[in-house]
Amino acid sequence: MIVLTSVEKLQEAIAIEFVRCCKRQAAWLFSRFLLCLAFSFSSPANAMVDMPSGCDYRGIAQAITASQLQKAYSMSIECENALLSEQSKSFAESMLRGQYLATAQILTVQGKLDAAQDRISKTERLARTDLVPFDEIENSTRGFLLERSGSMDEAILFYLPIKQPYARARLAVIYLDQNQVTAATDAAGAALKDEPTNSTALVVLGALMEKTNP
Repeated sequence: MIVLTSVEKLQEAIAIEFVRCCKRQAAWLFSRFLLCLAFSFSSPANAMVDMPSGCDYRGIAQAITASQLQKAYSMSIECENALLSEQSKSFAESMLRGQYLATAQILTVQGKLDAAQDRISKTERLARTDLVPFDEIENSTRGFLLERSGSMDEAILFYLPIKQPYARARLAVIYLDQNQVTAATDAAGAALKDEPTNSTALVVLGALMEKTNP
C-alpha cells in the first residue's frame, strides 16, 4: 500500500482543482487555460509544493486577450525554457506539456501552422500523468489547428469521436459555417445537454434562430 505524504496529497488536490477550473471554462483559446494555471498556483496553501518558476501564466493570458500575440509567444517560450530547466521538480513535465500546447495555439493564431504542429509533436515525447489530464486541452489545440488550416473535413472527423461538450460545440460551429442547419442544431444541443452554459453552443443556437427567423 502506498501512503501519500502531506505534500503529495496537496499536489494531488492542486491538480484536481486545476482540472475542475479548466473544465468550468471553455477549453478554447489558451488564455483561459493559462488563467486556470495562474489561479491554481497562486494560493498561499501551495507554498509547500515545488512550483514552476519563470512562468507568468497570467501575463501570457492577458497578452493573448489583448491580441499582443508576439509578446504572448515570447513569454510562452520563456516559460518553456524555464520548465525545461526544472524537469526534476514536481509537475514540471506536466506543465511543460501544457506550455507546448499554449505555444501551439499562439502560433496557430499567428498563422504559423507548421511551427504549431511542431509544438504539438513535442508533447508526444512527454510522459502523461493522471493528476493533470491534458486530453481535453490537447484535443482542442489539435482541432483548432485543423480549423485554422482550413481542413474542415478533417476537423469534423477529428471531433466526431469526442463526446465532450467542447467538441460538440466546435462541430456546431463548423456545421453552421457550412449551412448545415440540422447538423449544427443537433451538435449544439448535444453540447448544451452536458454543459448548459456552453457559450459557443449558445452562440450557434442564436445564429441559427436568426438564420431560420430573419
